[in-house]
Amino acid sequence: MLTYPCRICGKFRFLVSFSTSCALKTVDFFEEGDTHVSDYPELQRRMQSYATSENVCWQELVEMYMAMKRFGPPPNASTFNTLRSGMLNLGNLKRATFIVEEIYRSHFVPSFSSLLKTLKKAVQVGNLLDGLTVFELMLWYDYPPTEPTLNKFISMLCEAGMVSEACFVFSVLLRKGYVYGAYCYNPILWALCKSGRSYIALQLFYLMKKKGFVHNVCSYTALIYGFSREGLEDDVFLCLDFIPSDSCKPNVITYMIIVKFLFDNGKFE
Repeated sequence: MLTYPCRICGKFRFLVSFSTSCALKTVDFFEEGDTHVSDYPELQRRMQSYATSENVCWQELVEMYMAMKRFGPPPNASTFNTLRSGMLNLGNLKRATFIVEEIYRSHFVPSFSSLLKTLKKAVQVGNLLDGLTVFELMLWYDYPPTEPTLNKFISMLCEAGMVSEACFVFSVLLRKGYVYGAYCYNPILWALCKSGRSYIALQLFYLMKKKGFVHNVCSYTALIYGFSREGLEDDVFLCLDFIPSDSCKPNVITYMIIVKFLFDNGKFE
C-alpha cells in the first residue's frame, strides 16, 4: 500500500520563501524614512494607483501597505487583493505570495481566482517553492486547482527532482477527489521509474486502476522503461501484453525502449 507524506494535519505549514531578513530590511526602510500619512482614503487611493502602474517599484506598494497597517484602520480584503494583483503585475511573485500569506494571517478569505492566478504565475515562472505555499493555502480553503495547472505543477515538480512533493500534492488531491486522469499521475510514474523505483510505480499504477482510472500508453511505457532499466525482462513483456486491456496500443517510444533493452542485453535476434 502506498503512503505519501501529508503535512496538512490540524495545523498549517508554510514554505516561507519570503525570508525574515528581507522582512526586517523592509521594516528598516520605513523606520528610516518619513512615512507618516494620516489620511487613510488617500493612502488607499495611492496604493491602488501604484498597483496598476507598470513604472512603480514593489517598495512603494509595500510602503503603502505598511503605512495602512501602522496608522489604521487595518487593510481590508480589497487592500490585499489590490496589493496581490499589483505584485503579480510587477512580476514579483515572492511579494505576491507574501501578500497571500498576509491575507491568511489577517483572517481574511482570499478568492479562488486570486489564489489560482498566483499558483499559475508560480508554475509559469518555475518557482515551485512559492507554488507549494500557494497550493497549501488552496487546500486550506478547499480550492482545487484547475486540471491544466495541476498537471503542469506535478510535472514540473517531478522534472525538478521533487518527487516526494509531487506525491504529496497528488495524494492530497486524490483523497479529496480532485485527480482528473492519467495525465496527472503519469509524471510521477516516470519519475519513480527513472530513479529505479519501478515497483513503487507499479503499486501506484494498480492503486489508480483499482480506483477506476483508465491508464494510457504513457502509463504503460513508463513501467516498461523502469523494468527495462532494472533488467526485469519478464516484467517488460508482461507489461507489454497488458497494454490492450486499457484499449490502447504501444507507440514508437514503447517499442524503441524494448528494442534498446534487447540490444543492450545482446539479444539481437
